[in-house]
Order: sequence, then structure tokens, then C-alpha cells
Amino acid sequence: MDILKIQLKKLSTFTYILLFLLIVAVISNLNFRWEGIRVIVRVYIFLFSFYVIFNFSEIDIDTLKKEYFERYGSKGEFFLFFITRISPFIIIYVTVIIFTMVYYLGSGDWPMRPLLALLDGRFSNTVVYSLILLVILKIRRSPRVTVPLFILLSILYYILYRFVYYYSPTGVPTSLLKWANFAIVSFFLIYEFFYNKKNIKKIILSVLMLSTFLYFAVFSIIMGVYNFSSPQSFPKIRSSLVLLRMGYSFPLKELERYIAAKHASDLLKKYIFYSRTYNKKITFTAGEWEELVSSSSLDRIEIISLYLIENKIMLPFKKILSAAVNRSIKWGSRLMEAKEFIRYVSLFYKDHKKELLSLYHRENVYYKIWTLKVIGNSGDWDSIPFLINNLTAIDDRVSQSAFLAIKSITGLDLRGKNRLRINSPLLIKAYREYYAYPGIRN
Repeated sequence: MDILKIQLKKLSTFTYILLFLLIVAVISNLNFRWEGIRVIVRVYIFLFSFYVIFNFSEIDIDTLKKEYFERYGSKGEFFLFFITRISPFIIIYVTVIIFTMVYYLGSGDWPMRPLLALLDGRFSNTVVYSLILLVILKIRRSPRVTVPLFILLSILYYILYRFVYYYSPTGVPTSLLKWANFAIVSFFLIYEFFYNKKNIKKIILSVLMLSTFLYFAVFSIIMGVYNFSSPQSFPKIRSSLVLLRMGYSFPLKELERYIAAKHASDLLKKYIFYSRTYNKKITFTAGEWEELVSSSSLDRIEIISLYLIENKIMLPFKKILSAAVNRSIKWGSRLMEAKEFIRYVSLFYKDHKKELLSLYHRENVYYKIWTLKVIGNSGDWDSIPFLINNLTAIDDRVSQSAFLAIKSITGLDLRGKNRLRINSPLLIKAYREYYAYPGIRN
């Protein structure tokens, strides 16, 4: 333990600076939450971690192995492994834990939010970069070799990390990736310290056992949070999402109940994704879908609309129409960007034409343009006269939308080589004749 005391003494100055930065970060998070402070602390933790690894890598392991064997027998090597290899990573990870707790300080659901984030691997790359540094330092080459090599391996790890983060499959492969992460870290630590040709099989077996133990330890903690948290609480839902990503489908019902009760449309995209992944049917009632449509943002309404179209779920039209009117007031021109919502409402158009058009002259210009887009998407031939009448609308946006709707239904642009104005009498006449031509619907 004298080795550990000596190393901790070397770290004292760095530790005091780290404590000062953490105190500043606490004050910042509780008052004005300046992101720059958290970035500074995060960068300093990397420097602190690298300094820890550098100091421990300078220890003469070979000499100490003989000394510890004479003092403790066969167990001495394991004591030395814990002191010189495990303890520095414990110091680093404890620092990561403290930083994570500080990082989320002042946000809702503290301390469960940072604890679950840690279990999900938040900021764990600090440990991996430190491990890369340890392996590089053991090469015992000049800085001209080790520095570029460390930078190269760190960049490669970062690219791999981002690739896995964004594109890794959900389910069993995600659990395998988590297990593999533990296995890689365990392998490099054990291999670097214990390697010789005689015990390579023992090293591999130890790595397999340790990585499996760590995976199930993390899984058990997450399951404990899931099982002992109250229904519809943040820990329950957050742990549900982690378990779903790891390949366990049983939290889906809990997530569905939460979304329906809280109108939590922000979780709907993930819920739909996991339902498809695990081939589970979504069982929201029509009323629950209506509430989600009424309370959702534009992006989320698009997700809902696409799901309803794909699954041929037809909600009461009056609710959908009311949501469109309200959104035209609230969102304005953004309503016209809701392509999936427009496509969904167009499915109702032929059966609810009168209801939709009854509001046309009473509502705002955004509702009018949205309605014209719905008509164009519906392909309703009998609505062409109504659209032709709107080619002469005072608002250019309305006349342009009417023209695009006619073009969508007929598949023709009759402006000709002269590119007639949309409100040109000649263009209007051409479309009227086209509509009236016998047999044109064939």
C-alpha cells in the first residue's frame, strides 16, 4: 500500500485543482449553468486521468513482482495487480462518477438521472482513452513514436465509438457490444500485467469470466432500478429504455402506459421503433392517439401520421380537423411542411370533403394552403373546379398551391411554352376544358 500512498501524493496538486473546478461547476450548474465550465472540467479530467496513468506506468513492475512474491507468496502478484493496475482506473472512474453527478446537478430527477447515465456508459470513454495511453506507454519508445500512435489510436476509437453509437443495432447485438467493451478493457489490463506464454489460456478464461460478470452486474443494477421504481417515474422509464436497447422487450408495456398517461409524445419515436424491432403491436386506443396528435409537436405528428398510415388506423376526422386548425394558428407556415400529416388527412378527404372545405373561407391563409395540399394529395378529380377557382386568389401563395394541386391530380402542366401566369385566363380556360372533356377520367 506504500506504492499507492506515494502515487496519491504525486497527484495531490492535480487533485486540489480538480476539486476547485468541480466546486466552480457546482456553483455554475445551480445558478447560471454555463456550458463552458463543464467543458473545462471535462478536458481537465482527461488531463488528470492521463497523469494518473503516466505515474502508475512508471512503476517498475518486474522488480516489485519478485518483492511481492517473497512477501505474500502466490497472492502477491494479484495484490500488485490491484495496486498498480486496478487502483488507477478506480481513481479515474470515481472521478468520472463525481463529474457525472455534478454535470447533471440542477437538472430534473437528480441523482437517478446521472446514475442511470453512468450505467448506460456515459463518459466511460475517459477510461478507454486512459487504457490506450497505458498500453502505449508500455511500449517504451520515444515520444516521436508514442505520441502520434496514441493520437492515432484515440482517433480510431472515437470514430468507432461514434459509428457504434449512431448505427449499432438494437437488441442482442447491443448487449454483445456492451459485453465486448468489458472484454476488451479486461483483456488489455490482464494481458499487459500477467502475460507469458504459459498462462495465455488462463488470461483468456479470466477475461471471459470477468467481462461476463461485469455485464451481468450492470444488468442486475438496471433491473433493480426497473423493478423497484414506482410506475411511470423517471427511473422506471429511463431504465426501460436502457433495457429495450439491450434487447429485452418486456418494458414495452410500461413505456406504452407512460406515453398514454402522460401524453409523452417525445418518447413515441423510440416506442414505435422498439415495437417494430420486437414485433410487438401498439395497443393505443383511438382516444389515446387523438390526445397524442393534439399535444404533439410538428415532428412528432409526422411520426404519428406515418405510423397511422402504415397500419391503416383511421381516427375520428373531427379531432384531426380540429388539430389542423389549431396547428395552423400556432405553427403558421410550418403546418405546410407536415407532409405525412397532409398525406394522412388526404385519406379522409373524399368522405369528409364538406367538413374540410366548410372552414376554408373562414380560417387563415395557412389553413387554406394546407387544405389545398391535402386535396392535391388526395387525387380527387371532382375537386378540380374548386381548385381552378382558387387560381385567381389574391394571395399568390394560395393560387400557387391551387395550381400545384391541379398539377398533382391531372399530372399535367398546361401553362405551355409561353409559361402563362397561374392566374391567366388562358390557363384557367385550358384547365376547365381539360376537366370537361368527355372520357378524360379514363
